[in-house]
Amino acid sequence: MSYDRLEMVKESFVKKSIPANVPSKKPSEYFGELVFDRDKMRKYLDAKTLSSLVNCIDKTESLDLKIADAVAKGIKEWALEHGVTHVTHWFQPLTEGTAEKHDSLIDYDG
Repeated sequence: MSYDRLEMVKESFVKKSIPANVPSKKPSEYFGELVFDRDKMRKYLDAKTLSSLVNCIDKTESLDLKIADAVAKGIKEWALEHGVTHVTHWFQPLTEGTAEKHDSLIDYDG
């Protein structure tokens, strides 16, 4: 069964808007708090993984596949604790355009 684009556009006109919750703090007080930074890395990555990742970032050393998998697991755990269900990786390829990669954090159970 296909979902016609025209039907999707029609549906968008009958949906009710949802009010946005405006933060009470200034943007400078919460900017970057949901970034997987080094403080969060220390909490979600073991010492070996953290050391390898920091060396990769700071010294441009290569990242072993097992370490990359451990980093991905730590980031996923952190993201799920913050209610994340989907991820968009926005990037600018060398073709003078933009692109997006969309992923869902779903665990299939058979």
